Amino acid sequence: MFKSKVHSLPPSITKIVLTFVAGAVLALFAAWFFFSTGEERGPEGQGQPEQFTEVVLSGLPALKRRWEEADAEGIYGTARWTCGELPNSPHAAPAFLVCNSHYMECWARGQAGSPAEIPVRVGEKNFHLQLLPEFPAQSSLATGARHGSWATRASLGSPYVPASGLMVVVGVREMPGQRWPMILEDVCRGVELPVRRYSYGPRAERGERIVEMDWDNDGRRLLIDRFPVSFADVNQWLLATRREQPTFEKDRTRWPLPANALSVVEQEAFCAWHGKRRLEAHLWDAATFLPANVERPFPAFVVKSVLPWTRDRRDTFFDTAKENPDWIPTAADCGRVYVKECVGRFPYRPHATDNVTWMGIHHVMGGVPERVRNPIESSKVQSLSSVRLPAADPRHQLGLRGPSTESGAFRCYREEAP
Repeated sequence: MFKSKVHSLPPSITKIVLTFVAGAVLALFAAWFFFSTGEERGPEGQGQPEQFTEVVLSGLPALKRRWEEADAEGIYGTARWTCGELPNSPHAAPAFLVCNSHYMECWARGQAGSPAEIPVRVGEKNFHLQLLPEFPAQSSLATGARHGSWATRASLGSPYVPASGLMVVVGVREMPGQRWPMILEDVCRGVELPVRRYSYGPRAERGERIVEMDWDNDGRRLLIDRFPVSFADVNQWLLATRREQPTFEKDRTRWPLPANALSVVEQEAFCAWHGKRRLEAHLWDAATFLPANVERPFPAFVVKSVLPWTRDRRDTFFDTAKENPDWIPTAADCGRVYVKECVGRFPYRPHATDNVTWMGIHHVMGGVPERVRNPIESSKVQSLSSVRLPAADPRHQLGLRGPSTESGAFRCYREEAP
């Protein structure tokens, strides 16, 4: 009689298989918890999950509008705004509030002047979507449980989540005990650089020989930050990475201002945490020079403008200031380029949107000088146009850069699969 044989794997192979299975289970759990689009995970808790799901899915579009449009009612800055976390600031513009975790915290607490819930009608019943306070307090910002926490792929260690966004837990007032975790993706920050031919370097003066480089982004999808990174943005990063000192900004009225206290290494670390890189000089030029013909993406010669909105200085306030030493800027002038004469007359509002470039980024001249990475001319990394210069100074010109003499503002960009 033959005895049956028990076939088994060697102990080392068994260990490898079990490790692989455990990893696969964790990966599937991560995918289940946060879908790749940052959408809902699904209901938790007791009750009627089917109805809860229907209510949440019906209310999500309005919740996303609140996130992406924020203070559409124009309440910020009025007596109806009672949120101490984000006090009225002369430096804040409406665009600062969109995709802003502090605004959503104010709204969820009922301190933003509008109801802290989303009304939803399903069948013959009325329901109300809410954000649940299920996140630990951030001692440097506020006490008590919070309604959201900023998260990135880097912080969660998962490829199945948006690159960056606000993690929240959605509930329904009429269905206590059920919850729906999700991430509100940050879709407000970046704008895509159109596919076309570009050129690096400022417009040359007569007889001047400058370094130039023509290139194109055909087959590439590049998204550039609309605004300089703010103190509020940096605070979130510092809190999430547990390194608040020494660059944490505690004055809440300064949170909308460009963060100019970070070293180059810190700027790069901030961008990397959001899945991005620090903006480079040739991308800056591409996003700011006004094309001769937007409808012609691959011209034989790339025209370079002096200013973001016109080819030269004629009939601009720069021209007026040069001719008239007693020139006084208007609010519109300072909203377009915040020059030295604006200080003390009008507040610096780096999220104002009346100074847009041809492709959708803002505040590219004046204000806090911005620092970029320059792989073409490594010493020319900081814009010359800034609030330190009067309007008549010819250095208010696109593409002009010099050595970094001080810490500066910065932006990030991300390249995505086309």
